[in-house]
Amino acid sequence: MVNSLAVVALLLAAWFSLKKQVLTRSAGVAMVIMGSVITFSLGIGALILMFLFFSTSSMLTGRSNRESSQTRSLIQVLANGGIPMLAAMGNWIVPHSVWFIIYIACIGAANSDTWASEWGKRSSKLPYHWQLGRRVTVGLSGAISLSGTIASLLGALFIVCCGVLILPIFPKPTFIWIILLTLTAWLGQWVDTWLGGFCQGRFRCSECGCLTDHDTHCHQPAVLVHGYGWMTNSMVNSLASFSSGIAGGGIYLWFLSMNWVPPF
Repeated sequence: MVNSLAVVALLLAAWFSLKKQVLTRSAGVAMVIMGSVITFSLGIGALILMFLFFSTSSMLTGRSNRESSQTRSLIQVLANGGIPMLAAMGNWIVPHSVWFIIYIACIGAANSDTWASEWGKRSSKLPYHWQLGRRVTVGLSGAISLSGTIASLLGALFIVCCGVLILPIFPKPTFIWIILLTLTAWLGQWVDTWLGGFCQGRFRCSECGCLTDHDTHCHQPAVLVHGYGWMTNSMVNSLASFSSGIAGGGIYLWFLSMNWVPPF
């Protein structure tokens, strides 16, 4: 009954998102499918955790960039929710508590990246780019700022705290597990930064000459100057989420094999 009501809520949320042009039609369909798979495989708590990620991310994105808000595409939705959905499918095929850990780590990584990007835009200083070795314009992948780094850690911590309280993993949430899961979720942010700086396609606008992550700028095709054209921001996000999930799940299984019980 609860799961059926969750599906109805997903349909209403998709309709509202389409009406407000928050999502494209294909992205709305994907949201309903992903949400349904997650709900029936991991439970309503997992769907609530995904909702917390999308709602806080949307609020931050709206506040920091109201004038240029864009409709989320199917690729963008899959980049953030595809790996968590695979974790949910894994639990349906082979039920195990590790899938909940992987799910939390993946959502935490996505939230960490989003908070870093949105809070970084508010910094009074331009972000520093590792690969270029200089400060660059806001929004270029691979760049970091102090405020964005702090926000990324808080974003991971927020999702992990909510996850261990909502999802049925631990009889009693422990401080050590919260720290470990937060670090594995935060790892995804650094993977995202490294891939964004060294592997993601970087383009130079043929009209204004600025560097951008997009293959078009100023309504003109941009020239690839670094990285791989197929390594898009969405692919980087997916790989970052995947790395956090693997790290979190691996640590959890290792501790289980040792019969380790956190002292506090």
